[in-house]
Amino acid sequence: MFGEDIGFSAEMVRVVQFFILALSVIGFTVLITVMRKTSDAKREKEERDRRLKREREARLYNVSLKKRNDVSDASVSETSYSMTIEEKLSALERLSKLKEQGILSDAELQAEKNKIIG
Repeated sequence: MFGEDIGFSAEMVRVVQFFILALSVIGFTVLITVMRKTSDAKREKEERDRRLKREREARLYNVSLKKRNDVSDASVSETSYSMTIEEKLSALERLSKLKEQGILSDAELQAEKNKIIG
């Protein structure tokens, strides 16, 4: 057996083998823990980035609506501010994304769609 030829007893060889195995298990456990924490941190960062993006889009959409409302509040006639088909489609797509992200309710979505479509 390994070690006996250089003067170690069989029991001493088993003890050394046990410690080597124990250190391997500990090292593997530490590695798995680090990998999980890294994965969790990455997932949390991605979720935070998605949430910030949704919030930014919602703010931009609200600013866009406010500008439209300001225009209508300033008694500008409908003919002087009419959305092109492309603008309407873009606005409807943004509304759809906001609804999918849970930012708009069904009622809010319908109200905004009615404003856009006219």
